[in-house]
Amino acid sequence: MRSEMKAAGLKIMTERKSDQELAEERITLKESEVNVQNAELNAKNHVFVTDGRIKDKRDMIGKGSETLFDFEVGDTSSSDYRKEGNIEFYTRANLHKRKAISRDRVVKKWLSIFWNTFSSVQSTGRVHHAEYVQVHMSIGKALFDPEEWDEEEVRETVELDWVRENGTSDTMDQAKFARSLFELVDTWAATIRLVEYRMFLQKLYFRITGSSTDAAMRERHAQRLRELERQQCKLRLSMKKYVERINSLTALAREIALKAKKVRDEKIKAINAAKQCELEEKECKERTAILECIRMEKDATKRAQLVSEARRRYSDDESFADAASHDEIGIGTLIAAEQEKLAATEAKRQRIEATHRKLSEVEATFIQREKELLEERSSCEDQMKSAEERMKAIEKESNEISNLAMGRRTWAPLDQIMSLRGHSEASMLSAMRKDRDFASFCQDNRLELQENIPSPDDIEVDLRRFSYLDDDDDDDDSEGLDDIDVYDMRLQKVTRQHYQTARRFHDLA
Repeated sequence: MRSEMKAAGLKIMTERKSDQELAEERITLKESEVNVQNAELNAKNHVFVTDGRIKDKRDMIGKGSETLFDFEVGDTSSSDYRKEGNIEFYTRANLHKRKAISRDRVVKKWLSIFWNTFSSVQSTGRVHHAEYVQVHMSIGKALFDPEEWDEEEVRETVELDWVRENGTSDTMDQAKFARSLFELVDTWAATIRLVEYRMFLQKLYFRITGSSTDAAMRERHAQRLRELERQQCKLRLSMKKYVERINSLTALAREIALKAKKVRDEKIKAINAAKQCELEEKECKERTAILECIRMEKDATKRAQLVSEARRRYSDDESFADAASHDEIGIGTLIAAEQEKLAATEAKRQRIEATHRKLSEVEATFIQREKELLEERSSCEDQMKSAEERMKAIEKESNEISNLAMGRRTWAPLDQIMSLRGHSEASMLSAMRKDRDFASFCQDNRLELQENIPSPDDIEVDLRRFSYLDDDDDDDDSEGLDDIDVYDMRLQKVTRQHYQTARRFHDLA
């Protein structure tokens, strides 16, 4: 926009125009300047930078409001909060402070609890798109005012958030989910206080999850879980047998294939030997025919000519060397020798052909046996595949009911989610304390119900410890993480006594 204004200004200075044209250009320039100012103002009010990314609070579900619980007991609607923001939260110092909060042990524990509640995570180690959308719809319903809740609009926004965070993939890993959820907490928290972040995660999880409190139902789930475990054991044994049988069939088929190859090689040798015998038979017949012609020829000149041609043709055959000096009896002897040789060659060829036929039969037997083994192996592989699919189905069902059987938390149905509006901190904390399942769940995860009192870590963060966080840091922030963890541990140790004192005063009050 500024480059266009500069170009327009240069054009005014270099070109002579009429007064009307100059007036129109002044109006255009004025409008452009106003647009630039409005854009800068909107960016200041609605756009912020966090983790090296530009965020717009107006197009993100729950990621545009700067307060979460203030509107619960006030008159301001959640839509007003989603449209307004506090730019002071996005100063360099506060961004560093929020980065430190993201490394808090309790905050990371809650992020992990959210992650492990996904049933798809239990089976695949990644959250699936459908379950992600379902849970974030519940989050949206918990954050929105009931009269402003529009399921289709929120679903569309959640889908856009998925694409923004994860692209076109059907699953999301834990790191991306943790960053996404912390951004939601980061932009809805009313203050940059560690206790605010902990309470937000605690209340949100309590609101969008539930637990089976019926002992009989838990027992039924436990019985079903034991039955599934027995089925898994049987399937594992069957799958082990399938694997052993497949390996055995593969070894047998490989052995048969090697034998068939050897037979095939012998067949090739027999075929070549039979062809050699046929060539020898042909030569014997040709020599016999020449000798017959020499014996039958009475003219000495023609006979000598036939002998000369035979010598040229069979220069390496000494039987024709003295053919001219032989009489009919001598030539007859040569003919008899050739016929005897021909008979021996024919007999040899017949034996080779008989061997070839036997080898062909053996090869066919091997091929048929190999085919049967491969078909049996294919059948075992199909059974193995069916067993694996059944095992996956059992594991999926086990993961789904294990939380119920053990009294863990599961995602509540969307129609049971209630908005946080109208519930004070005290009422929510009282409800969480009265919910024995939730209290037991927190105890099992070594978490205490967070109250709005100074926690051992809720003190001013020394920003100098996080000076390595530049404005252009990426999402990984691999450098300096050890410093943050060590500093967090030191903070907890130094302020533990202060926290215990504050708790005693709170209990006395």
